[in-house]
Amino acid sequence: MKTPETKRTPLKEFLRYFGYPLAAAAVMLLAFFTLQAQIVKEIHKGTNEILVDAARQQSISLERYVDLLIARVELIADYDADTGPNTLVESLRTVLKDDAVDVEIGYANPMGDLFYSDQDVYNVAGEEWFGRSLGGETVLSTGSQNEDDGLTDVRVSANVNTKSGVHGVLFATLSNRNFTAQLTTLAYEGQAYSFVSDNTGLILFIEDGLDFVQIGEYVKTYINDEALDGKGSIEQLKERLQQNQIVAFSYAHENKAYYAVCEWLPNYDWYVFTVVPSSVADVISRQVSMYQMTMLVIMLLVGSSMAAQSFRHEKETVAKLEADKDLLRQSTQRYQLITQLSNEVFFQIDMDSGEILFNDTFEAAFGFEPPKCTLDHLEKCNDLFFEDDNHIFLNLVNQLRAGDTESTAELRMVGSRGIIRWKRVEIYAVIDQEGLAVQLVGKIADIHRQKQSMQRLIRQADSEPLTGLLNRGAMERNIKAFLAGEGLGGRHALIMLDFDNFKAVNDTLGHAKGDYLLVAFANGIRHLFRSGDYLSRIGGDEYMIFIKHASDDIVALDKAEAMREQMVELSRKIAIPVSISVGIAIYDRDGETFEKLYTAADGALYLIKRAGKNSIAFASAPASLEERTGLTYRPDTENDSLDNGGVYEEDIENE
Repeated sequence: MKTPETKRTPLKEFLRYFGYPLAAAAVMLLAFFTLQAQIVKEIHKGTNEILVDAARQQSISLERYVDLLIARVELIADYDADTGPNTLVESLRTVLKDDAVDVEIGYANPMGDLFYSDQDVYNVAGEEWFGRSLGGETVLSTGSQNEDDGLTDVRVSANVNTKSGVHGVLFATLSNRNFTAQLTTLAYEGQAYSFVSDNTGLILFIEDGLDFVQIGEYVKTYINDEALDGKGSIEQLKERLQQNQIVAFSYAHENKAYYAVCEWLPNYDWYVFTVVPSSVADVISRQVSMYQMTMLVIMLLVGSSMAAQSFRHEKETVAKLEADKDLLRQSTQRYQLITQLSNEVFFQIDMDSGEILFNDTFEAAFGFEPPKCTLDHLEKCNDLFFEDDNHIFLNLVNQLRAGDTESTAELRMVGSRGIIRWKRVEIYAVIDQEGLAVQLVGKIADIHRQKQSMQRLIRQADSEPLTGLLNRGAMERNIKAFLAGEGLGGRHALIMLDFDNFKAVNDTLGHAKGDYLLVAFANGIRHLFRSGDYLSRIGGDEYMIFIKHASDDIVALDKAEAMREQMVELSRKIAIPVSISVGIAIYDRDGETFEKLYTAADGALYLIKRAGKNSIAFASAPASLEERTGLTYRPDTENDSLDNGGVYEEDIENE
């Protein structure tokens, strides 16, 4: 008996082929919305962390600057107390000239009368800061708004106590822009901003570019109980600040939402706010949602396509089904790789045609339309890469052709207007059943900021902390690298010098004044030499200078004399005779390596020290220098050979 066939209704036919895909789609939608909510929560958490880091950076920068100003005012008030009001004012003016602009400096006697003051008032006896400083405090206070620009000034005042028992107050009033300049928020590519208020909520300083907050207004104008929208009150926020010092919150003002972080600086009772509009911070959230939705649609379309394909080709041969499986596996692998990549510039390379295709974000990242190029004609893409890095991209592709499944490299790429930025290129291979790469998928990520941060760290490691000049190790590495490359076969000079009678400065005026002299001398020689020359402090009062491409000995001699004259001026300011002794070695007359030049210059310096100090000595010198300068070269009298060094004597009195 023949079994009757079950009649299939259209609904059953539909469910047979599309039931599982529909169920899978429902599960994916549920998972998508669940994951979306978690991602938004994590992004908001990340936003707060970014703002906390940014606020901490602003606070550290501001505290360092204010502490530096206070320390310098106290230093002058202490060490120059007996020099008189005029010297006190001028010394403070000199110390602050490199760190501040628009500074008004003055000295007030115990009666509050001003001497040598840049301000229009003549007596400050009624000012609170004067009374506190006269009583021995160092006071940081905010002044009234400046009549010229309407901005609040900041005053640092310190007690001056002379040996004769006379008291006074030394003060400096700094313009608002000195503190505004310390606020530079890098978070969100400069679209986040910072401002500072006092304990009353009066806004003192705002970062350049911040247009939704005004100096002179109160914080409560923008951030109040209504703006917090039931998430707490201003008083509760202030209590949390004083307990934790830093608090993250959100608020709304004029129909715009903001994320904010506030940090309390207890030393000055100031509050640092770092704010970013939600329209900026939530861009990432919207982009992630867009990419997730795109991937969801793609996956749904792929699933639907698979079901339709199964419906159309149910009767096809096993070989065709296996081929389809292989295509499906490749497609699945490709989409899995795409989900691993971030929202950067994507590209794919077809290994058969060699064609390189970029996604839509290319133009936004580089400023121009993506080029049309292939692996066989990569020259059409050459403009994308810095000329020395063209080969790196081709090497990445060749590694994958050779069997690697992924490769990564850092290289320089060129954007619009010829701007060069560091990028990280990551490429992954899509492999077929035979283990061959049929397609390459990759991304280009911008790492320029990370590279800049690393370079800053390297510069800090190479610098001597007091003067900012190169340290001994960095100096030696730079000279060796220069002599092995660009400087090979040229003419250069290595100068060694140290201070004469420096110990008297430390013993008489104190180590702070000694440090001041070391720093002032370093600042002075920066102006004497070219930016390409190497300047270093190698320890104590010893300095080393390397002059590149010195045409003859006169160049080194003139620079040495200029440094001696500079020390004469600095010596006058501190009223203690300090001079310098200088030893000079010439490459390659005195040596072809750093070690030989160092030994030669150090030996010449030793000659000067032994011969009476305050002079200049070459390790060796040709007769032509005496003819051109009129100087007398005197060899070491204890040895017969000129190779032992000598001194160029001048008719200059020791100043």
